[in-house]
This record gives sequence, structure tokens and C-alpha cells, in this order.
Amino acid sequence: MIRFEIGVADLAASRFAFSPLDETVMAIRLLAEPGKSAVNAPWVRWAQAELASRPQPLGRVWPLLINGLPYYPEFLIPAPAVHCPAFDTELDRLRATPAESVRASLGRVFGGVTWPASAVELAARPAPCLAEIAAELAGFHDRLIAPHWQRMRAVLDADVAYRGGQLADGGARALLHDLHSDLRWDEGVLTISEPDPEFHDVVLGPDGVVIMPSVFGWPDVSVRKQTSTQTTLHYPARGAATVWYADNAAGGGAPEPGGAATAELLGTVRAR
Repeated sequence: MIRFEIGVADLAASRFAFSPLDETVMAIRLLAEPGKSAVNAPWVRWAQAELASRPQPLGRVWPLLINGLPYYPEFLIPAPAVHCPAFDTELDRLRATPAESVRASLGRVFGGVTWPASAVELAARPAPCLAEIAAELAGFHDRLIAPHWQRMRAVLDADVAYRGGQLADGGARALLHDLHSDLRWDEGVLTISEPDPEFHDVVLGPDGVVIMPSVFGWPDVSVRKQTSTQTTLHYPARGAATVWYADNAAGGGAPEPGGAATAELLGTVRAR
């Protein structure tokens, strides 16, 4: 179980946001476990076909994200500074990560294991390696995320609007309890149930928690134990599956498995 205290000041500073860089990183991790997220299976099949025709270079990013460990360096996804930052702005923040923050994060993630070569070089030459990491993420995003981003953003915006209504109707407790079945908030302590039988305490970053709906993070809820920016809490966005079953013409080639057959069976409105 993961737990962290959220005092009155932390709760007052907490806010909602989502991030195209966050979704890009989550999508890369999903490709390493393609069966993990049934909701995103149509995108996985589409992305695999794309990559089979032409690989996407991820030599620096992949070993940092796909490492056999439960965590990865948190500076790859800095907490969004605004509701929905521009992707280029997020890459600028990534490239500007201070060297001491890079090395501290790498030490937390890889401290007890053999470091991958990508992490060793990143610790030795933070600035040029961060620039190369940003370039790899940009290439992946432009090719595999950007064609679907408008539909993804619509789902994420709708989720945040829904959560605002929950907050107005039932307060913070009702809001937090409904984000995910593994999430509980009682007496100022937020807990996340995990298969690990041990308790892990989260060291909160400054200025509350940034609560982030995610499409590619579905179906998990997650939080970083320690971070160099604000603490982020990820949860699965409502209606994430609708991203991949939308009208192809509206989204530039989105996967739509079985769309015609489903519409024939149920009618167009129900199928959608």
C-alpha cells in the first residue's frame, strides 16, 4: 500500500491537469506490455503495425522507462504547470532539468541494480543526453500520438469537467474516492492499494498534488514516491475507450475495430 498525508494547505493547492508528454511516456510503456490495457488495444495494434513498417528510434528513452523496475525517472514527466501545457513547452522543461535533479532521480530508481548504459551516460552528461531524449520523445509523439491527440484531449477535458462537478456536489472526499477503486482518503491520508504487502510513504513535492486523468495509463492509479517537481497522481480517464472507436474521418485514421459490424447490430448511435 502507498500512502501520503494531504493536509489542508496541500489540498487547497491541489489541481487537475493533463499532459501530452505524460501520455507519450505512458504509451511507450504500454508498448512494452501490450496486453495490459484492454481499452487501448486498438491503438496498440495500430502502433505495432506502424512500427513494423518503420521502427522509431528510442535508444535513450526505452532503457529508462522499460527497466524491470516499478518506477522510472520522474523528470521525464514534470508536473504540468498549467491545465494542458503545449508539448513543446513540456520538452523545454525536460531539457532544462537541473543536473542534480537528474542524478538524484536516477539514484532513486536504479540505486540497487546495475544501471543501464543510457542512465550511466545521462548521469555523466545530463544536458546533451536530455536533448537527445527530448528529440526521441518528440519523434514518437509526432508520429504515434499527435494524430489522435484531439480526441484524447476531448476525453481528458470531459473527465476534468466531470470531476469539477463531483467536487461541487460532494467535496474532496467524494471526488477522491471516485477516482479509482484502489484509492481511499480518510482523515487526511490518501492510500493506494497495491499487490506489494509493504507500506510505502510518499514524500510530497511542493504546492499540493497535480491530479491527472490519463488515457494510456488506464486502468491503473499511480503516484511517485518522490519527485523533483509537484507530486502527480494519475488515474484512468472516464470514457478512454471512446478515443479509439470514434469516427475515423474526425481523427485522422484512428483505429475503429468492428465499427461497421457493431453499427449493423446495434444501430449507429448505440455503437458509438
